[in-house]
Amino acid sequence: MSKDQPWVDASLNPFRNRLAGTAIVMSIASTGFLILVAWRSPGDGGWRLDETTYAVLTSLLSTVISIGILSLIWEYFLRRSYARSLHHYLSLKSSLVATGLTEVSDTNEEQIDLHTELGRASRIRCIARNPIDWNLRHLNAVMKAAQSREVHVEIVVPNPDGLHLAAVASSLGLGEQDLANNISTAIDTIKTRWQQANVVASNSTIQIATLDNPLYDATVVDDLAVIELTVSTNHRPGRSGLAFRFDGQGRVAAWVRSQFDEAKVGPALWAAPPGSRDYFRSQV
Repeated sequence: MSKDQPWVDASLNPFRNRLAGTAIVMSIASTGFLILVAWRSPGDGGWRLDETTYAVLTSLLSTVISIGILSLIWEYFLRRSYARSLHHYLSLKSSLVATGLTEVSDTNEEQIDLHTELGRASRIRCIARNPIDWNLRHLNAVMKAAQSREVHVEIVVPNPDGLHLAAVASSLGLGEQDLANNISTAIDTIKTRWQQANVVASNSTIQIATLDNPLYDATVVDDLAVIELTVSTNHRPGRSGLAFRFDGQGRVAAWVRSQFDEAKVGPALWAAPPGSRDYFRSQV
């Protein structure tokens, strides 16, 4: 029996065998009776059926034959196709459940909305290859959360002095200097917003670290994880990318969270409150 097609071996399905055998016997028997009825159709000669009996018997036997033929077609053709589709669907659903994948979207269309999750989060970490874009989408929600309660935030950006900045910029469709300027502007914006937000009372912390060659964008909000992928090089602005959202304790969400702990980040470019410990890595 095929491992991937357990429906192929009919001998393992006695009900199906009995049903098919019954359909064959009924079809053969009905065909024989129909021939006999046709032989004794109304007309001149010896013993003949009257017209009413003939009509009833031919209709009944024709129906039985049709049911038998349809049953055979279903069992030997349609059921196999249906079983294959059902098997594929159940396998896909099982994979989705195991990975925790709950949403896939086009980054140029309706992007994955994290506003609600950010608003109630306690731990927020992101790899933002172009932090200006991340600020536009998420910074307001992060600031509101940090003002209302204790929230710990880590933002990892490309190293503006790193050897791979040009490659990262190319993958974003930017020039090297443009990306460096974006990083500087984004950091200044985060500093200003954090200082204006007056989050001292909430005991919230934030740090901005660098990574030499971030390959994708990622955001982790407590147990939720989002990965955004575009082409690896020579990205054209406006070209589609894909974003994947993974919830809960699935293995993919856990893998995304582990990327932050295992990443070889450089010293923090900025942190608040000044001199605060690295909240995330001190927990590892």
